[in-house]
Amino acid sequence: MFLAEFLFVFLLALLFTAFFAFARGWQTPWPELVWVFMILMLGAWALGLWLRPIGPPMLGFYWGSFLAAIVVVLLLLLTALSGPRPVRRQRREELEGVEIRPMTPAEERLEQEEAEANAATFFGVVFWVLIVFALVALLTHYTFPGPG
Repeated sequence: MFLAEFLFVFLLALLFTAFFAFARGWQTPWPELVWVFMILMLGAWALGLWLRPIGPPMLGFYWGSFLAAIVVVLLLLLTALSGPRPVRRQRREELEGVEIRPMTPAEERLEQEEAEANAATFFGVVFWVLIVFALVALLTHYTFPGPG
């Protein structure tokens, strides 16, 4: 059952990684697609194991759970990586009664780079937390199988 689940999720992850690249206009670099594949595969595998069985069994496992899980993980990824948001300009204009000079292009560029660096750090931390949780869920499932 382990091998059948692994192969099914592997093929699903390949298919949905291709869909991810298509949804982003085929402009995603290969190294990023490897990470997307890893998140999709581990996330769908872990979530699919812990979901209630969906669909008819195939080769001893319920394939619908994995399909539902990978759709959820893909939608979360597409939402999270939908593109950079513009820097919030209202922050400088929120102060009432204070005269504020407009930002120079260099200051705007610095603020944009800082926002991108913060986003990259946040998503890096979230990525590794998700990977650790997925691996713990997989190990727990296969180490301590439940009844039935």
